Amino acid sequence: MSNTTNTTNTTNTKKVIYCGLFVQPEDTEVLTAETKKHKSYDTWFNHHATLSYLANKSDEEIKQDKSWAWVQENLGDEVEVLIWRLYGDEKGACFTLCPYQLQDVPYFLIKKNLHITSGTQAGTRPSYSNSLLDNFIHTLDIQEYTRKTSKLLIKQDLYIKLKLKVGYFASDQKVHYS
Repeated sequence: MSNTTNTTNTTNTKKVIYCGLFVQPEDTEVLTAETKKHKSYDTWFNHHATLSYLANKSDEEIKQDKSWAWVQENLGDEVEVLIWRLYGDEKGACFTLCPYQLQDVPYFLIKKNLHITSGTQAGTRPSYSNSLLDNFIHTLDIQEYTRKTSKLLIKQDLYIKLKLKVGYFASDQKVHYS
């Protein structure tokens, strides 16, 4: 499978940028409101949890991408997730998804440290969430985790159940569910 997909108009093609679990519009407002309890950012996202970034991959690499294969099989399906924690600092904030609550998603996707970027300050890219989490998310030592996260502006436990939709974002700047 290639990362160029035919649209309903077969004369046009669109390039797949990333595949993921997408937040529904009514839930975007819920997540934004939750973050605003702690800090307001210049730009709000609350759009998706990326399963695989495909824009820079060759067609052969995409054929071997397990996330893309799973998305193709489950396109348009809803997946229940538990929003577990909100982490943030002066530059941005993101929600993490509880890996034990992702029963409809295979293990190889769960270990990817799924998160939803909530908001960022001007000049900060939404991918900043990856850097923010990489500082501590894989820390197994509770003392080290506590030390690293104590410097964060926001570290809030949450238990928000949402249904996210399996889809992909393409070069036509739209989310596709079929």
